[in-house]
Amino acid sequence: MNKKIAPTLDRMPEPANIQELMRISGGFQATAILLSAHELSVFTRIGSASRTAGVLAKSIRCSVRGTTILLDALVALGLLRKRAGRYTNTPIGRKHLVEGAAEYKGALLSHMRYSAAGWLQLSDAIRSGTAPRIGRTNPILDDPKTNRDFILAMHDVGFDMAKTLTQKIDLSGSRSLLDLGGGPGSYSIALCRKYPKLHATLVDLPQTLKVARKHLKGFTEGKRIATKAADFFRAPGKDFGSGYDVALLSNILHAASPPKVRALLKKVYTALEPNGIVLVNEFLLSDNRTAPVSGALFAVNMLAATTDGNSYTQKELGQWLRTAGFKAPKTIDLDGIHVVTQARKK
Repeated sequence: MNKKIAPTLDRMPEPANIQELMRISGGFQATAILLSAHELSVFTRIGSASRTAGVLAKSIRCSVRGTTILLDALVALGLLRKRAGRYTNTPIGRKHLVEGAAEYKGALLSHMRYSAAGWLQLSDAIRSGTAPRIGRTNPILDDPKTNRDFILAMHDVGFDMAKTLTQKIDLSGSRSLLDLGGGPGSYSIALCRKYPKLHATLVDLPQTLKVARKHLKGFTEGKRIATKAADFFRAPGKDFGSGYDVALLSNILHAASPPKVRALLKKVYTALEPNGIVLVNEFLLSDNRTAPVSGALFAVNMLAATTDGNSYTQKELGQWLRTAGFKAPKTIDLDGIHVVTQARKK
């Protein structure tokens, strides 16, 4: 593979003093404040107006004491403004935190709140090597509300990245796209928008596709995106269909073990036309697995949230692609942190 992850991203600086160490240990506090404010609809209830703590406490059905302390902390964090005892949203708050705003990120925050529960059980996950919740229920898969928040959160974080991807790759002449685990279809939408003759097939779990189909109706390109229900790690490759010019695997490999990843890549190889392209968008690590910081932390998230997921290295992915039959894997930088690996079917 022809590109190494930037060495400047290898690690965060070592704490130089006790204050920096305490900052790391207390990082959860700001997270809890933001996610609680979202859960209680603080930003939405303030909207474009200004509110006193008493009025807002009544609106969100909370104590005046608790609401006041929360609001002042939000001001301290730069998430609200305060003047003459009244609180208002910041410009970024009105843009992303108020329900109904064009760039509202509520689904992402709801998903992060759910994810935080897994991180609170991280010690148990480290002891056992798997997420404590696995084996009982997985709300992301089983609970419609949690699943919807997750799928729409993936659109919140994925749509801009999808547009960046369309600027970095050339799919001219491609007519059919297999979008495995595409969730809300963000990448299919962006690619179909750039290539008017491209048609996509979005393969994902049935519960996810219920959300995706409604979401796709909001886009003109949705008419060129078909859906196919399948558990792509378990289903036979024939369930994906065949004859595709391009296959996209965006942020799905990290949810599975290396044997499952290798098996999936072989099924993708079979689904592609000769000389077809596979694109793999992942949180890739350097060979020593400590860079970049985002990839190393995401590996911990997979430990806390999945049975056997992980972040993988560029070298591992390249080897797996070659083993599946692909040739000349190369990495394409998207934004200095995220990379897409491209390879062709022999």
